[in-house]
Amino acid sequence: MTRISILILIFCGSICFLSCQDEEIIPQIPDEEMVKILTDLHISEAAILSLNQKIKDSISVIYYQQVFEIHGVVDSIFYKDLEVLRSDSKRLEEIYIKVLENIELLNVMEVEEVEKNSTGVSPPPQK
Repeated sequence: MTRISILILIFCGSICFLSCQDEEIIPQIPDEEMVKILTDLHISEAAILSLNQKIKDSISVIYYQQVFEIHGVVDSIFYKDLEVLRSDSKRLEEIYIKVLENIELLNVMEVEEVEKNSTGVSPPPQK
């Protein structure tokens, strides 16, 4: 091959490579479903914090499988979509804000339930 042919080949390869990077990859899991999955995964993680490491690893795998099954998601799709979201920090931040809001809401509901069960009276609504 001549030098010009090699340069043209390199140039065309570079153009193809650069054009592929501009393409936006769209996650398969909608953002609202991702919020639900991440919320459940964080709750699962919190549930196993006090276990010893050997048990924690086994239970963690089981919990993750159950969460994916509940949401009808394959783990490989979830992790692929999570990687896509990591490249879009603004979108990932918006999703995690919703996850934190969900967890906070669940904490408030749990506290209200405990207060209701201990006193027999519902607490006043939050403003």
